[in-house]
Amino acid sequence: MNEQINNFLDNKIDFDTKKYSLIIGLSPSMGARSPLLWNKVYKKLRVNCKMYPADVSQKNLRNIINILKKDPNFVGSAVTIPYKEKIIKYLNKIDPNCKKIGS
Repeated sequence: MNEQINNFLDNKIDFDTKKYSLIIGLSPSMGARSPLLWNKVYKKLRVNCKMYPADVSQKNLRNIINILKKDPNFVGSAVTIPYKEKIIKYLNKIDPNCKKIGS
């Protein structure tokens, strides 16, 4: 599963932890702060998880989402521009509160 994910991402992820999360966007590796913040929280709470920036091209968005849905080690994701609205059609469920606030 991890090899499939890395095949769709422009950057390689080191799957050295049991669980992982991603920030998905066109180029979050260029300066997204979420991985820094979340990884500090994971470390402080002693959670065996790590967040990575995932540079995903438009053509790979659907494929990476479908692979992540099947991966039991994937725990969640943040999404950046330009995919914030585009990703909705690939989700199984959207929280009613998210719909209310347009998130």
